[in-house]
Amino acid sequence: MDRSQGESPLSNLTEFLPEKKYYTFTRKADAAGTIITESITLFAGFSDGQYHRNRELRAPSPIIPERMLDIWKSVNQPYIVISTMEHVYFYYRIGGNALVEESIAQQWFHEWLEPREHVRVGYGGWIPIAALPERAFKHAPTPKLRMKVPDSTGLQVGGF
Repeated sequence: MDRSQGESPLSNLTEFLPEKKYYTFTRKADAAGTIITESITLFAGFSDGQYHRNRELRAPSPIIPERMLDIWKSVNQPYIVISTMEHVYFYYRIGGNALVEESIAQQWFHEWLEPREHVRVGYGGWIPIAALPERAFKHAPTPKLRMKVPDSTGLQVGGF
């Protein structure tokens, strides 16, 4: 059915072409209202060209669409398949889970395809460093601040 016969430009939002490559993206808002875009990623290199134990560059990975859709369906997550400009506009408006065809991703979401520095969280997850608050990287107080903290007797640590 063509558009002259009433087909919606947003039809086929859940159908993909098996011969095409797809990426998966999830757009959502955090507690502060900041829009976050996540993806399944793969190793793309070392941060600053050097090995760091828990840091690396990661880029979105092409996925197997059938498996991703099965996962989303198994946990009752809604999704769309983006294969036209109308779908892109719709996705920017609603967010959520999406399979994005490779040529559409390169044309409309190219900034999402660039490698980004990630840090390991837990045993198998990675999160972009830019998504973490600055305080996440401050593990210990500075020596100057430590000197201002009173100990259990009320005296300052290191103070006389």
